Amino acid sequence: METKKSNKNYFFKKILLYFTLSFIALSGSLLYQSGFNSTSNAAVINNSDVPANYSAGDISKQTLFFIGHNYYDPARINAKQMLRAGLLAVSRTVSEILIDFPENSSKFTLTVENQEKKFSLPNFSNQKAGLDQLLPLLNQVYDFLQKNYKGETSIADIERTLMNAMVENLDPHSALLPPKLFKEFRTQTEGEFGGLGIVVGLKDGDLTVISPLEGTPAWKAGIKTKDKILKINTESTINMNLNEAVEKLRGKIGSSVNLTLGRENINEPFEVTLVRAKIKIDSIQSKLLQSPEGDVAYLKIKSFQEDTYRELVRNLKKLKANPTKFKGLILDLRNNPGGLLDQAIKVSDLFLDHGVIVSTVGAEDKVLQVNEAVGAGTEDPYPMIVLVNGSSASASEIVAGALKNNNRAVLIGEQTFGKGSVQSVYTLRDNSALKLTIAQYLTPGNESIQSVGITPDIRLDPVSVNSESVHLLEGDTFREKDLEKHLESNFNQTKKPVFESKYFVPKKESTETNPKDEENDDYSRDLKLDQDYYVQLARKIITQAKTSERPQLLKQSDGLEKESEKGELAKLVSAFEKIGINWNEEASSETPQAQVTFNIEGKKSGEALTGGEEVRLNLSVKNIGKGDFYRLIAKTESENPYFKNKEFAFGKVKSGETKNWTAKVKIPEFALSREDEVKFTFKEANGKVPEPFITLISTRAKARPVYSYKYHFENNQKPGKGNKSTLLLDVKNLGPGVSKEVVANLKNLEGESLFISEGRSKLQNLGKDEVKQARFVFTVTKDYSKEKIGLEISLSDSALQENLFDKLKLSLTEAASLPPADIWVQAPVIELSGIDGVQSSNSGKINIAGTVSSETPLKDVLIYVGENKVYLKSVSGEENSKKITFSSSVPLGEKNNLISIIARDERDLSSHKSFYIRKLK
Repeated sequence: METKKSNKNYFFKKILLYFTLSFIALSGSLLYQSGFNSTSNAAVINNSDVPANYSAGDISKQTLFFIGHNYYDPARINAKQMLRAGLLAVSRTVSEILIDFPENSSKFTLTVENQEKKFSLPNFSNQKAGLDQLLPLLNQVYDFLQKNYKGETSIADIERTLMNAMVENLDPHSALLPPKLFKEFRTQTEGEFGGLGIVVGLKDGDLTVISPLEGTPAWKAGIKTKDKILKINTESTINMNLNEAVEKLRGKIGSSVNLTLGRENINEPFEVTLVRAKIKIDSIQSKLLQSPEGDVAYLKIKSFQEDTYRELVRNLKKLKANPTKFKGLILDLRNNPGGLLDQAIKVSDLFLDHGVIVSTVGAEDKVLQVNEAVGAGTEDPYPMIVLVNGSSASASEIVAGALKNNNRAVLIGEQTFGKGSVQSVYTLRDNSALKLTIAQYLTPGNESIQSVGITPDIRLDPVSVNSESVHLLEGDTFREKDLEKHLESNFNQTKKPVFESKYFVPKKESTETNPKDEENDDYSRDLKLDQDYYVQLARKIITQAKTSERPQLLKQSDGLEKESEKGELAKLVSAFEKIGINWNEEASSETPQAQVTFNIEGKKSGEALTGGEEVRLNLSVKNIGKGDFYRLIAKTESENPYFKNKEFAFGKVKSGETKNWTAKVKIPEFALSREDEVKFTFKEANGKVPEPFITLISTRAKARPVYSYKYHFENNQKPGKGNKSTLLLDVKNLGPGVSKEVVANLKNLEGESLFISEGRSKLQNLGKDEVKQARFVFTVTKDYSKEKIGLEISLSDSALQENLFDKLKLSLTEAASLPPADIWVQAPVIELSGIDGVQSSNSGKINIAGTVSSETPLKDVLIYVGENKVYLKSVSGEENSKKITFSSSVPLGEKNNLISIIARDERDLSSHKSFYIRKLK
């Protein structure tokens, strides 16, 4: 079973998720010894049950031992920094805990609700030895928490969170994986599991089939893309999250599961019963590219799994069935995140009869292992090209580097990701796991992958243009070097390709519609390669090749590559001509000079943009010099992603001439008030580059709705065992902003004991003080054993990312429900003093003050700057806690600082206010 993440995330949940999880999802981790691979690491709160034999400090003791004895670079071990990172992670993820740990201090303060204790740091004798000195201190922290912390998060999960942040402080690929995540990690990396063979996702809140995998039980049963899964066995999937659904769809091989499905053009739902089977995720796709000049085999490796080598050999044998027409092989490693080391070595060895494949070096660059090719079983020497891009990582980089540096294959594409470190997995006593960097890999010639990647022989950059937008400059592709605390390397790192060229990608005008069938593209076995420039260029080189040796193959491809580049440039020049821009290049002896102006169409100078607006940024260049500009283009840099990487093409700008370009920007509805510096940097064909131009753009948040609700039952009929009940939910907007669409959801918290038949309602255009009603229908089973049923209500505007979440405990007896029926429920109200609109400050601190009021007693108020909690006021159990004041002088970092104030009442009903404050230089 695979999943696609829903893109409907609510703001408050996003904040908590951001504070809780640290994702690194762009690179697979190649694991040494154990053979697992990873696509993410995370500090997860409440991720597992507490083991019966758990004792606070167990996880810490094991983790620190493995770090001290096995970590790749002891010089990176800084006990104090690791401790600080761990404690601050606990502070930001557990609401009731606040850590004050100044960066250069020898003490830190731990506050749990209203209890406070100062801890002194040991005098660390050295970095590595400091790990041993940490354990007694950590045990004091756990002891204080066990005595004073009364929240819902277990001490075991707090310890895992702390240790995970300490481990992540070493490098971006080391992490502590909690039991549930470790189990999923193993399932995904082993490449097969018991399931049904369907990729599922959430579309408009419905559990939907993205794609059935060919040959699986779901495929054989006729399940189709876009089918909606309405029930799993007897349980409704309404408002079931993706993880819950996947857990219920997976199961023991040979067991059965009953699905109730809805399908377009079929009026009634229908049922299918499927028997779970071992689901194998194919890592190989193949196709024979036939032509009169000869046949070229195409093999794509999506990831390196347990059977990748075997499947590659099987597919290659089939593709080479006609030896008289076989010309060579294209091995596609694009978007391959990595996987198993032994499979990468075997795949490389298949095409090499001698030479080093990969070397492993540990601490102090000591060589741990050298893997060399053997002659037996090697493929015949035929022309071979390997395709790579910026998402080719880890194991795929080892294969690419081995084949390139042993002169067996030509590499075409982009610089690869640069993941050259080695992780080993150590299982801990509580069934969590430590993923720890223990070494790094070197390709033949002692060339390092780490933080640089593999350089292609022929580097390709896509370019596109239409009247609305252009893409000519290299994008900011996220790679290993961009990860915080990434490892560097002391070894050789080759950086220059033999050839560099651009290829033209036709770009349709925005008025055209071209819906993409995303459901099938990623999972279909039908390869569409006719328009794939990488593949077609590789095919031409192979069919015209007279040798299999890389140096000679590159020489022979020189003319073909230049001819291809010339043709692609002609396409680009032609596309520019259609929109009135001269993109030809000429030499210029005279010097041009740019006079740059900027404005936003329809806006006065300095006027703020508003969330939801679509605007055009207009950049104007007047050439006041004597010479001409050629191929002049500008690109934006900004901390705000909505103003980042916009390109402004001017082409030829003659002396005395003025050229303009506009770029469309859509400000999202949920945008917060902020002020951003936008920098325009230029490029020009003859190197006569204008000075950068800098402007400020302000954005003002839209007015927000504030939700309140009350509920009652249709015909005043309370829920009972065996009865169908209709819950009517009145939703009121107390805020100044209008919700164009509020989605009201009712979520089941009781499993198969409760069936929701109607659990989602959309309320349109809810204005200030307006009330609209949602309708939910559910049934409690006759054999339900408890006196109350648990349900979760959510009210969400996905465009504005405003929401309210609450839990109901509905009584099935005469006992009171919580909250009671027919009473308006509202989250705490936060009112700030002196904060309005776009804010900036010359100081390193700013005072945040205000009041919080509530109809029910309050629990606490929290303030975050970015992801760090800087203030906690706990009032739980105090008298007169329905209205409190708060004030704190909070520190500001560089540029824009996201300030978030969160207030909670005694039932954990939460509200928030968020805004940016820009620190001036």
